Amino acid sequence: MRDIELYEARQTGGLLLNANEASEGFSSEVMDRIHQALDAMAFNRYPDDDCTALHQAYAAWAGLQPSQVLAGNGSDAMLGLMIGLFTSRDKPLVTWDPDFSMYDYYASMQEAEIRKVPVGDIQALSAAGRDAGLVVISNPNNPTGLTLSREQIRQILAALPDTPVVVDEAYMDFSDQSMLDEIEDWDNLYVTRTLSKALGAAGLRLGFLVTSDRNMRNIRPYKVPYGVNAFTQAAGTVLLQMADAAKDRIDRICTERDRLYEALKDMNLPVQPSGANFLFLQGEGMEALGQGLEKAGIIVRTWPGKDQIRITIGLPEENDQVLAAIRELTPTERKGTD
Repeated sequence: MRDIELYEARQTGGLLLNANEASEGFSSEVMDRIHQALDAMAFNRYPDDDCTALHQAYAAWAGLQPSQVLAGNGSDAMLGLMIGLFTSRDKPLVTWDPDFSMYDYYASMQEAEIRKVPVGDIQALSAAGRDAGLVVISNPNNPTGLTLSREQIRQILAALPDTPVVVDEAYMDFSDQSMLDEIEDWDNLYVTRTLSKALGAAGLRLGFLVTSDRNMRNIRPYKVPYGVNAFTQAAGTVLLQMADAAKDRIDRICTERDRLYEALKDMNLPVQPSGANFLFLQGEGMEALGQGLEKAGIIVRTWPGKDQIRITIGLPEENDQVLAAIRELTPTERKGTD
């Protein structure tokens, strides 16, 4: 196995803005419904292997058919399934640089070559993907927040008719360029989604693979039996049935993201536009800034030896705390003041 960048699990303690989790838990109404489902659960029995109610709930929420949906233990499990099926020693994986490090992890398990092209370079991605086993990209991109338009995704799909393309839409609830409504239009399109981010269910570990009916008939036999436990199925079904309540929270996160972006720009910090629930800063002094924030009790995503940090968008008061700390830690000349 080749050396890969280890995935950094979240830390505990302090203000946690490093794992792109929601800052708010479930509402009391959702918790009441989950408790009711829990009371009716037979824990001595294996879970529904077909995830029937869960698939129906997700399909209804996303405007799909249940036959186009496959649930897994987080979208990571679905990504691992796809990478396991389509890559090998002679079938490379193609992805952005940078992108979600778990792609590298799963490809290394297959001893597959990993080809990386600069994030956003569609021509380079298409060229590298022509003889690849699989192309996987996150959109919006993690960690940069770059969001390709539907038309740009269509260009990639059209350029690679014989290569499966997975679009990881873990953060698409905070943007508006999803390809879910085009899955029957492209034979090579697969989309992964998660409940961990916008719906605030990271602790459930629940994600989905979505593709055409034809593709799903070929994929479904390879899923792990009983891959989603009974509690996650029940809680996920409740959450999806009540998901409209999350729309206001998503809007608030997007508003806070834009507010934080403008504030950091005003400080002359190297912050990048984002279509996700986080902001990415890359440039001189950013590693030191991340270390300073950690000393102040604010945990953001850092990369040892790299001048870059990623800040999850929190509640308004948490974002105010971040801005106050950054103002204390940022040299006055960078703030544009005398």
